[in-house]
Amino acid sequence: MTCRLWEPRIQLWLDNELPEEEAVRVRQHLKRCAACRAEVEEQKKAMQNLKAEWEKTQASPNFRERTQARLLTAFSEHLHPVPNSEWQWTLPLLKEEEV
Repeated sequence: MTCRLWEPRIQLWLDNELPEEEAVRVRQHLKRCAACRAEVEEQKKAMQNLKAEWEKTQASPNFRERTQARLLTAFSEHLHPVPNSEWQWTLPLLKEEEV
């Protein structure tokens, strides 16, 4: 098996989304493959950098209210009130011919 075939598994492993037996296989591969280990380290650094920047980011004042208003305007002709629902509005399901 080439490392190209391991790439999707390694990403899933980094995201903790693999079943344990598959995660074991990835860890065993990483012990043998320096190229994949280097890729894992690069991915970890990138994730740490993104997380650090994300934590610094704050939404502008009234972001939620402005976004909600824009969505309601954009979808107003498709929205229908739903009686006795915890959701105030719903979008109708598209019929196959509308897709």
